[in-house]
Amino acid sequence: MSHPLLSSWAALLPAAFMLSGCNQISELISSRVDWSSRAQLSGAFAQEFEVFYEGNPLPRATVESDCKPYLKYFEQVNFEQTRARLADLRAHHGDDCRKWMYEYIDTDRDGRTDWYWNSDKGQFQAFDNDIDGDDVENLVDADPYDASVRNSDSDRNGIPDHLDWGFAATGTRTSATPEMVALQRELYRKTKIIAVHQTSRHDIPTLRAFLETIQIAYGAVLDSHGASFPNLKYFGAERGEADSGTLAYFQRAKNKIVFMDLARRESSDSIFGSRVPLEVYAVAIHELGHAFQDLLKVENGGRDLADEAFLSRDWVDGRFRSSSKSAWEARIVAEVRERMDASERSVDSRLLDEVYDQQLKKVLLMRTTVATQNGILSTYSLTSPAEYFAESAAAYVMKTVFAKRYQHVSSSVRRAELSDSMERLLEVRDGLRASNLTPEAERFFEEHLHLSRDLSFDRETVRADGFRGSWVRAGRSLR
Repeated sequence: MSHPLLSSWAALLPAAFMLSGCNQISELISSRVDWSSRAQLSGAFAQEFEVFYEGNPLPRATVESDCKPYLKYFEQVNFEQTRARLADLRAHHGDDCRKWMYEYIDTDRDGRTDWYWNSDKGQFQAFDNDIDGDDVENLVDADPYDASVRNSDSDRNGIPDHLDWGFAATGTRTSATPEMVALQRELYRKTKIIAVHQTSRHDIPTLRAFLETIQIAYGAVLDSHGASFPNLKYFGAERGEADSGTLAYFQRAKNKIVFMDLARRESSDSIFGSRVPLEVYAVAIHELGHAFQDLLKVENGGRDLADEAFLSRDWVDGRFRSSSKSAWEARIVAEVRERMDASERSVDSRLLDEVYDQQLKKVLLMRTTVATQNGILSTYSLTSPAEYFAESAAAYVMKTVFAKRYQHVSSSVRRAELSDSMERLLEVRDGLRASNLTPEAERFFEEHLHLSRDLSFDRETVRADGFRGSWVRAGRSLR
């Protein structure tokens, strides 16, 4: 006698599976299980799931009975698409069908499966931003897997208790200093962004730097949207991969920017007030730039204003000025080699000095003629139009900030020297040369962000930590 579930499965053949097999499987699984009643996962397998926030409840466990009834048929069916899918599942999870189920579970039965397997990260990541269907996103849900569990906000500060570092029940109160608590609340009050510990924890310098970056670079966005960045809700902290150089990333589908541990290191400079390296600010501006570009599209009915203003001139079919990224890199390197050869043949060392920092012992690729004449900001800016936009945003902000920081210097020659020294430092650390920003891009960002018009630096202020000066935007100090 066949199993009832297997009979139901067989009734779907063959066209239904070919057209919507995944949805049919999800419905079969989810319709017969109350996932909120299941125990949470435990052990090593639980580590293969995205962390929404530190200490979040874990996904509910699957059991063999969830998959065994239809597994026999699933393996016997002759459809090429089905066999390929089965091969994918085995490649991802081996022969344990309990793991396969997570690629099909749809807890709230809204037609959107809960998880997808991210092969690059080697983990399940949420495909449904509201797994239990309670209209509370996973990242702020007290229990993302049980709609009956409601959030609470005891002090009514807008941060749910389970994420509020100043609320004892979060379990982080003992490690959250009063300054950390104050910074989390200040960030939310001024931007409506919640700082969330995930696989790592935020620190004071990086939190302060992130808040300062938004206020300085994107204050116009905050002002025009009631002290909020509409499509950015969360600021996460992750460990990052040991062999990765990634400092941060923007996750569009989840309205989140994440800083990795690699970005949490102390340094100092004369430009900003927080004790983080200059390149961390550039990275923050870059990632915020992705959110800014998306926001402009939404607010303009899908029109890409940046594409109209400057991107379409240089980018066609994903290629910058008709050449690939590797082709541009080859041209830049070839010029450096030509300069080196010419310098060896000549007593004039200026040919090489223009693209080589003797003190830092670093080749400055973006100072080549190829890069400067073609508006190449960094090798990374050649990746795609979106990355070129984000690098342009960082270049615009940094170029303006450098000029404003030294505007008090009476000698124009000395001002240029000071600004160039900071630009060189940024290029050495981040690979970005702000002066390569095209006039069209600079006009675009000034039209929307108004830094040349609204930003200034007050040298008279002395902060408690000894940093002299504070940034002022539209007459308001950003201390």
